[in-house]
Formats: sequence, structure tokens, C-alpha cells
Amino acid sequence: MKSNSQTKIGSGAYILTSTLPDEYRSAAIIKPSRIPTSDDEATYVAFYTLVVSFIWLNGGELSEQKLRRYLLRLNADQNVSSEKTETTLKKMERHGYVIKRVERPPLGQDGEQTITWHVGPRAKEEIGLDGVVGLVRELYGGSSEDLEKKLKASLGIKELRTMRDEGDEAETSGERV
Repeated sequence: MKSNSQTKIGSGAYILTSTLPDEYRSAAIIKPSRIPTSDDEATYVAFYTLVVSFIWLNGGELSEQKLRRYLLRLNADQNVSSEKTETTLKKMERHGYVIKRVERPPLGQDGEQTITWHVGPRAKEEIGLDGVVGLVRELYGGSSEDLEKKLKASLGIKELRTMRDEGDEAETSGERV
């Protein structure tokens, strides 16, 4: 009876992070488990990275209507690869990449429910702001002063390091405002 009266702290979910050195994190060494094909897994990773980037670039919150509009523009409003988009979004939610919040009007009042999407804890750990910045730079074909200003404004970052002249990987560093 005493254990039932105590409040539970946390969600009970956890995020597994690797402590392996970089040389042992190769996909040739560590293959994803329980996936139909590597193409399906790559499609899923690309899709959740894109959706999480949309959310982060919109200030960390994205309405259902805006998400649907973005997916329609990408021709991903019905299907993602061989799965229905709804199924993929539910899987992303189950895996902790996104959080779907539904706000209903108070009882006795008329109104529609409001659905918003937020970045989940797993996406913060696995993708992070670095992944969002890297995706945007890759889509725009590199870095420019104008792009960096827009990224800083959209992501609420004080400082972004630009790509190195030697063509090294793009690295970002910044503190959230």
C-alpha cells in the first residue's frame, strides 16, 4: 500500500548511448537489429531526421497542420517507403523521436483539439542540433553567411562554427538562447 502512494519520478523510459570509441562505431561492425532491409532502415532514419529538423527549425514546436503541409510538399503525406505515414509517425513517437501533444478544450466548452509535435528525448540525444544544422547545410549545398544567420535565428543559437576550408566535417557548437 505504501508503494502505491508514492509518486513515480520520470517516464520510465531510457536512452541508450554508446561509450565505444569512434573506430568501433562503423556500420560495418554494428548492424541495426530487427530491420526488414537496410534500405527500409535508411528511409526511416532519413524521415525521422527530417521531421525532427522541421520541428526544431520551427522553434521546437510544430502544429499538426504545418507538419501535414510539409509532408504533402514532400509527397510523404500518405506513405513513407512501404509504410503508411501514420504508422511511421506512431513508430517515431513510440521510439522517442517525437512527442505528440493533444490539447482538448475544457469540458463544456466548444472548440477543436489542438495537436502539436515536439522533439523527443531520443532525437535530442541521437540527432541533436548538430544533426539539424548538418542536414540543412547538406540540403543547401554548403554554408554561406546568409544561411548561417538564418540557422542561428531559427534554432535560437548564439554562435555557429562554419565549415572548414579543407572540407572537413561540419561541426556546430552553440549555446541555446
